Amino acid sequence: MRASFLIISLLFSTLCASQSPFRLDLFGYLPGEVNRVVIADPQIGFNAADSYSPSDQLTVVGSSSSWPVSATAWSGGATDNHSGDAGWVIELPELPPGAYHILDGGTGAISPTFEVETTVYQQALKDAGRMFFHNRCGAAKAQAHADPWHDDVAFNHPGQDTECRYIYDAQNPGLFRDVRGGWFDAGDFNKYVTFAERPVCNLMEAYVENPDAFGDDWNITESGNGIPDLLDELHWELEWLFLMTNPDGTCHNKVGTSNYSENVNSPASENFDPRYYGPTCTSSSISAAHMLAKAAWFSGEFDVWTSDAGAWQSRAEACWTLGASALEASTLETDCDDGSIVSGDADRTVAQQEETSIATAVYLFALTGDSQYQDFLLSRAHNLHQLNNDYWTPYTLHIGDALIRYAFLPGHDEDLANDIEVSLTQFNINNWENYLHSTGDNLYHAYMPLASYHWGSNEVMSAAGILQFQVMPWGNQPESVYREKALAHVHYLHGFNPLAACYMTNMEAAGAEASMTQMYHTAFGEGTIFDSTEDGDGPPPGYVVGGPNKNFTVQSISPPAGQPAEKSYLDWNDDWPSYSWEITEPSIYNQAVYVRLIANFCSGASVPAVPGCTEVEACNYDPEANADDGSCEYNSCQCTGDLDGDNLVGVSDVLQLLSLFGCTVNCGVADINNNGLVGSSDVLLVLAQFGNICP
Repeated sequence: MRASFLIISLLFSTLCASQSPFRLDLFGYLPGEVNRVVIADPQIGFNAADSYSPSDQLTVVGSSSSWPVSATAWSGGATDNHSGDAGWVIELPELPPGAYHILDGGTGAISPTFEVETTVYQQALKDAGRMFFHNRCGAAKAQAHADPWHDDVAFNHPGQDTECRYIYDAQNPGLFRDVRGGWFDAGDFNKYVTFAERPVCNLMEAYVENPDAFGDDWNITESGNGIPDLLDELHWELEWLFLMTNPDGTCHNKVGTSNYSENVNSPASENFDPRYYGPTCTSSSISAAHMLAKAAWFSGEFDVWTSDAGAWQSRAEACWTLGASALEASTLETDCDDGSIVSGDADRTVAQQEETSIATAVYLFALTGDSQYQDFLLSRAHNLHQLNNDYWTPYTLHIGDALIRYAFLPGHDEDLANDIEVSLTQFNINNWENYLHSTGDNLYHAYMPLASYHWGSNEVMSAAGILQFQVMPWGNQPESVYREKALAHVHYLHGFNPLAACYMTNMEAAGAEASMTQMYHTAFGEGTIFDSTEDGDGPPPGYVVGGPNKNFTVQSISPPAGQPAEKSYLDWNDDWPSYSWEITEPSIYNQAVYVRLIANFCSGASVPAVPGCTEVEACNYDPEANADDGSCEYNSCQCTGDLDGDNLVGVSDVLQLLSLFGCTVNCGVADINNNGLVGSSDVLLVLAQFGNICP
């Protein structure tokens, strides 16, 4: 294992050392925005020897034109304490759509190619959304939707999720429970109720904010059903969540394995060890209440999930009542998860359970108008840090969303609504921890406090971008300033960072020349056929990895240990005792906030139509098509020349072909050789099969 790490560390350091000095969004840039490139001069960290000074001969080079640009030393030549780099900042001029690179004519250094286009982030959004499909539990990933990462149904084997065992009474068949479905939480195969709260709420909010960003074209199982695929993914998780609850409002906390050595095979369908569900806990009841209540509210707002909304609302009310009663009686459970199901601790503190209860009351009040929910809000809302110290944080976006929504609900309390808006105004003025506005506080313009570079820091990086939009209506700066800061966080995640790499897996085909080659994930991790893009297909595109972690446990592995915060990263996935999960493990929470953030820069963008057959069962299904052109047919793949599907190549087939002779558009099965023309070659192919009976 140690030798493996040394090889990976050497390759990673060599890759970074051989990079261009230019740091930029590797997908590209949107027209009309503030777009920057940094020329890095590393001073501290594993690449400190790679010093660079640009000449005064810098040019943006396009296919037919070029633009001279200048670079300004950041902070007078200082070294940025987040990254360990000094550098120069290039403000890109307004460029017409196209492909570009930057050339330093004095040194010969050249940047990666980048695009300028209104749809430049559309594929990144789609690949990021498809992560939830790849992380589905209990669903087949057909080759048409997931090649080469396709797999059969996982964890529906005997003794698994369709007849899951209760962890404390595993042999009692009366307690077997159907908990199929849902998403794997992160890089293992577990499913957690409390851990799902942030991602489920953030994904709903992503659609609330930017519905036009989400289409029915992610190429998942439900694509083409007329419902945006994001909502299909949410429905998949919500169905599982409902199975974890009981009519009395209790809710089981998680589903998983009792031993670290079990259910660790790849692909996921090759695991046959027993699965267990955990005890009921107040924390899971309260989290379930929030998600189900918000989903029921969302159903009414967008006319989706209508057959489920009533049951979800009823169960949310029961779960909230149980949790609120425990809160009032000071009997909330904070040590309910004893770790019998490994590994994450699904417990929540009293404060966390209270804030979720408050957020849930907002949606139940919106749904029912019942005064008990408003009374609860009035008695407890000022316990929230948003209201008791004017602190709106990227760690609790889902709570802030509920508070803001309350302020505009019919029948809201005027004083509480006013307090919410005053708090938002004051937060903009105070700008606690400098999360807001300023892009120049560090070299890579996506400032967040050093303390935020912990395990899963990329979740905070995305969430801090979203925070700009959340508080912007009460801001003390022009809206363009908040948008610029949010977009800087997007650029950072896409390669505008000291590693010059996109923090998403396997994104070269989408335009990111340097992206994460591997991640800690049981299905796609070390030793699997999807271990790394360096020696195979690698993991699926679009997983947002954990991110730099300055608190990494194993101090002898450097990087990530012993580095400036933004360099506390290594592109590797070794298992214990290397602890790579503290650095590269993805999660549904990382993923959801990234989807929510990037959607702000995809909404309303024109997605070029790709006509073709979008029906998976058809012989001529085209996985690249996103606009069905009516050409789908289901018989030609069964027998060449049998155009009418009667299992005989006969006169009727010849006549059908001749009736379309000369056709060049929407010719369907008559264009047998698929050359775009029904012609003599197609006639000859049918005649060659004339009289054949199809098998």
